[in-house]
Formats: sequence, C-alpha cells, structure tokens
Amino acid sequence: MPELPADTTMKAKSANRPRISRAVVTFFLVLIIVFTGIGFYLGATYAPTTITKSVTTTVTTMPTPPPQVSVTGNLSTTGLGTSPAGITFTSSTTGKAVSGEVSGNTYTITLLNEDTYNVTIGWKTFINSGSCAAGTVALFVGYGESRNVTADWTC
Repeated sequence: MPELPADTTMKAKSANRPRISRAVVTFFLVLIIVFTGIGFYLGATYAPTTITKSVTTTVTTMPTPPPQVSVTGNLSTTGLGTSPAGITFTSSTTGKAVSGEVSGNTYTITLLNEDTYNVTIGWKTFINSGSCAAGTVALFVGYGESRNVTADWTC
C-alpha cells in the first residue's frame, strides 16, 4: 500500500470527527456566563430573607385631675341670735346631697371634683332652726393644683 502524504492522513482523520468552530465554542461560553450571572442575580434578588425591625412607641397621656377635693371655710349667719348648724352641698349633676362637718363657725367636707354644687346652710337659735340657700360653687381643680379649696358662706 502506498503511503499517503502526511497532509492526507490528517485530513482523513479530521474528516471522521465533527468539527466545532471557535464561534460555537465562544457562543456556548458566553451563554454559560450569561445564564450563570442571571441565575446568581435571580437567586440574590428573590431569595427569601427575614427582616426584623424593632419599633418603640411612646404614648403620652394627659395627667388626670384629682377625683376628690377637700373644701373648708367659715360660715356666718345674719339673723339675730342665729348660729351655723350645718352645711349641705347638692350636686347639680347627680342631685346627691353631702353634708359637711361643722365645728363652731368652720366646716370641712370632701367632694367629688369636676362638679357644681348648690350650697345650703343650716342655722339654729335657742328656739328655732332653719336653712337658707347660700349660693353655688363649681369645683374644677386641675392636675397639680391644690386639692384644698376654701369657700366662706354667709346666710
């Protein structure tokens, strides 16, 4: 058998194998790089994440006024020979009457705050007793104000 030139042998061996061009190899490399980059981007963007936030809320409440007020004062009567025998505060909101403690010409009573009261003074003589309307008092003591109110009454 005659020997083939070296060129022919090479061509014969190459003819049996499919040839892959550089363009095809480059295309597949670019394709792999692109899809790998997109996959990384998608994974980073849509991967589940847990976000924990701490929120601090400050609630400021208005201070409330005192529920009760101590009322003290002097009582005087104008009738000849009369002296104070008692004092009654009647709530204009509820209608409830509360009597104060009278000692001589002074009185002390504890009343609910934020109400208006009608005041009645009881009087007495050696032979008689009675009462008279002395006026009204509005108790609206705010937060931080004194819980002691002084009110003098004459009847």
